[in-house]
Amino acid sequence: MGATQAALRASLRQDLRDEDSAAYIWTDAVLNRHLQHAITAIGETCPKIAYAAKVVAAGATYRLALTPGTDVPTSFLWLEAIEYPLDESPQVFLPFRQEGSYEGSLAAYILTRSALLVASTVRVWYAAKYVVSDGAGDMPVDLDRLAIDGAVSFALTDQSIDEIAKLTPKYSSVNYRAAADAATARWTAGLAAQAHRASAPLWRPSWTGQPDLTPI
Repeated sequence: MGATQAALRASLRQDLRDEDSAAYIWTDAVLNRHLQHAITAIGETCPKIAYAAKVVAAGATYRLALTPGTDVPTSFLWLEAIEYPLDESPQVFLPFRQEGSYEGSLAAYILTRSALLVASTVRVWYAAKYVVSDGAGDMPVDLDRLAIDGAVSFALTDQSIDEIAKLTPKYSSVNYRAAADAATARWTAGLAAQAHRASAPLWRPSWTGQPDLTPI
């Protein structure tokens, strides 16, 4: 289990020097919003990889229909791989194309000459966003610092915009913006590093050479 939103928010307040609960600059709701924006961006850059088992139904031996909320979670982003048959050494992944998305009709169309066997089990690998709430979190702990940097950037940028319309000392918004620029630089550099690390595929489609696995 990763850090909770509450724990990340506490660290975020430390970085923002906003720890006086009697006079918070940012409410918990605002900081949660900035944290969730950062967590979403991280998830889309280096997502969680998970899998679901799917039994091949009669009449669906080429197209595997995936039910949102049942076969894949609400955090689903995209399909990564289709493993079949299971537990081979090395693993075997079939060529496929994704049809649709979580919001609509989602399926994996298998690009092999022979159909999958009815009642056999296929392992559907997919990418998913991280889900972080006040009570739980599944983001790897080594991404905590990146999430906080992103939230700092968003919070300071937001505050600099808010201060512009207020009667404040002449350079308040400028100072906030300068701090935001520094935080943004750390955030974008960290996100780019994660993107580079995630760019190498975790696997490549492979075939056993058996007739039923020959790609079209």
